[in-house]
Amino acid sequence: MLTDSVEGFRGLSVQSLKSRHEDTFIVLSSVKECMDQGNSNQLKDIICDEEFKGLVEYIAWDLLPLVCPHLSEKEQNDEMYRNCIEIITRLAELGSPKEMFIGLLEQVNRFLDTVVDFLRPLQTVMRRLGLSKPLYYKQLLSTLYTHMEVLKVPSVSGMGVMERRLLSQDPDFSKVETTLVALLEFLTPIVWDVQQVFDKEEIERYTIKEITEIEGTRTEIMKFVLNLLEHPLVEMEFKYSDDADEDEKEEMKELEGMDEEARERLALRNEEHSISKTSAEQCMFFLDSMGCSFMSLLLYANQHALNLDTLEEQHLRKAKKKKQDDQDDGEEEEEEVKTLPVLGLGCFAYILLVEGYETNRMPSIYSAVYMLEMIMPYVEGMLRRPEESIIFKGLELLASLVKRLDDQSLDSSLIDTRQNLLLVPQCLVQIMVMCPSKSIRRKAVSILPSYIDCFNWKGRYHILRSLLLSSEHSGVRGMLIGKIKDYVHCSLQSESSNEWFGGCHIHKLFTIIFKLDEGIQSDLLHEADKHMGALNFLRYLFLRDTPDKNATGIWSRVDWLQTTYLQPLHTCLDMSKAHYDLKMKATQAEVQAVSEKKQMTVKLNVGGQDLPQMPPAEQYKVLQSAKYTFDLLASILGRIGEIISSGKR
Repeated sequence: MLTDSVEGFRGLSVQSLKSRHEDTFIVLSSVKECMDQGNSNQLKDIICDEEFKGLVEYIAWDLLPLVCPHLSEKEQNDEMYRNCIEIITRLAELGSPKEMFIGLLEQVNRFLDTVVDFLRPLQTVMRRLGLSKPLYYKQLLSTLYTHMEVLKVPSVSGMGVMERRLLSQDPDFSKVETTLVALLEFLTPIVWDVQQVFDKEEIERYTIKEITEIEGTRTEIMKFVLNLLEHPLVEMEFKYSDDADEDEKEEMKELEGMDEEARERLALRNEEHSISKTSAEQCMFFLDSMGCSFMSLLLYANQHALNLDTLEEQHLRKAKKKKQDDQDDGEEEEEEVKTLPVLGLGCFAYILLVEGYETNRMPSIYSAVYMLEMIMPYVEGMLRRPEESIIFKGLELLASLVKRLDDQSLDSSLIDTRQNLLLVPQCLVQIMVMCPSKSIRRKAVSILPSYIDCFNWKGRYHILRSLLLSSEHSGVRGMLIGKIKDYVHCSLQSESSNEWFGGCHIHKLFTIIFKLDEGIQSDLLHEADKHMGALNFLRYLFLRDTPDKNATGIWSRVDWLQTTYLQPLHTCLDMSKAHYDLKMKATQAEVQAVSEKKQMTVKLNVGGQDLPQMPPAEQYKVLQSAKYTFDLLASILGRIGEIISSGKR
């Protein structure tokens, strides 16, 4: 019918379709034939013709499954693709809103790869339904976010500055950005409608029941926006770190050797990298426009138990939950509805406090200490993640909070009531040791001492003691011992007494610091940083805290130190030096053999791959460097022995 003439279509009416079902079948068969033949122009003209408005309205539900499949990415005909978008948009305008909602949602679930093309029709349908349909919005936004979750933000781990700036050329990243922008454009008029409802002049037009339902819709939109902040925005970079390390600065010099096309791509990226930041600010604007309480969102962590597990852990837990009965599953769903995403809230706090989003919904009456207490759960959640971009935002957020605090402004009692105040420095230590990015590791190293300084003496003591006990990295232990030394120095210089770094409590730290973990068989080269810090600290104590004062009690524990630490360390040093002397002699012989071309070729194979062999000459330099380390430790150890002998006399 459609392929022959439009006149036959004009002869139909809604009444005839209702009375004769075979006419409906004929029309739909003709539409299918028309679409199969690729003749979508004629169908578009009929659907968009005002003369057939009533007819289209009646069969809109049946037309959807015939047209929607041509929006798939498999569709090669661009004209067909564009015509189908116009047809579906027209159906959304004319068909029953509830029917169109169900039909479009069904098609979205079938063709998740083309969800962006359904947003405009869905926007039309939702605005026709009105704001007093929170369950509709909940179902729709949940479906849309399911699609967003499938799109993964490419990892930037191990990338240099140049690679990160060209990340927008990655097809996966480009698809994430395109989908994100489309979703925010979809929300824009709906958020505007919500804003108008809660205007002082407009709100009087609605009943209490309608206001309650619209508030439910606003809550669903708020959850969706926070979900977008959690994924993908928290994983995307809003700005590039200014403190690039030397390798990255060298990489920037390569710009001079780039061709014109590469320069244009980089310039485009420098302009477009703000897409993520612009999208984040738009999310904040939506929350602001809808009248969401920013303070309530920041307080959320203190009022609810947040789930700080990684996504993998959450998926494993959900998989186990599926094996439970239907009642347990229902309880789980109810619980998830009440929980806001911790990373989304963390990203929200980051944009608010670090990026400086301007709003009048953030009261200025709260103290810096109170702000820290509220936001630390989000900081912990971000620092526990493996993604560098999330860790960076967590560090920036923590640095912003720490800058607002004065030294010793945090009481030690907070550590007992808020465990994350003790867990965050442990996260910082983990980042300092394990994070692949040198700039992020350096940032964590710079934040940790400032964070500890914010606590009073007792709080500092407990944090340092906890980190010393939990950390196994020699460099971290050496840094912590140096911090303890600084606090002891402040304590000795102060006129007021300090029992934590100048009294009885410091003896508990001595037992942790002045100890060989494996006795005389300890690997001194591996633990060199820790013992270097410990010996320097001990030398300082003996020189600064004289026997007549003995404020730290170090002179009262000389015998214990000699037996437990100094003598075993001396023995361990002698054994290590002798061991490395033998290695150096053997390596020197290999060097000589290489020069005479007499040495045997030895290959080390791991996992089917030959590992590169270090030349004997380089091995000798490494061994010599280790020997210098032992000599330095022995020198400080000898000096401590002299100070002890002098003090006893």
